[in-house]
Amino acid sequence: MIFLAWSPFMKRKPPVLVSLCLGILGKDLDDIIEDLEVLTSFPPDIKMAIAAIARRRKLLNDDVIIALGESSWEILNLSDSDVTDIGFLKVIEICKHVRAMDIRGCPRSEHTARSSLSFLKPTLNNVEEDSWEELDTTEIVHGA
Repeated sequence: MIFLAWSPFMKRKPPVLVSLCLGILGKDLDDIIEDLEVLTSFPPDIKMAIAAIARRRKLLNDDVIIALGESSWEILNLSDSDVTDIGFLKVIEICKHVRAMDIRGCPRSEHTARSSLSFLKPTLNNVEEDSWEELDTTEIVHGA
């Protein structure tokens, strides 16, 4: 068996075209968000990436998450966003298969979200951890 050590002279793989496009889109997202119709035509996985970029850039609000929301999403990260109670309730209607949700730091929607979870998603349990990424999805659905 031959092991190759990394060398600065080795060619790196070029970035994937999707990553390059998302980088450019993310860089100009504040301008693109003004026309939400543009965002609705992307596939669900790209929309989830755009939502993550919007959240990190403090651009995630009701209009953006409602425009991006997809019924196939299983994870919903609204942490530290400007999503309100109204936006939260609307996106829960759209994202019917949510199994994990992070709403920390959403002062305007956290109370409604916590009180509404039992009716909106009876199989979704409130599990406290440092981060939703540390949870196993079976713990979330079947109780931790």
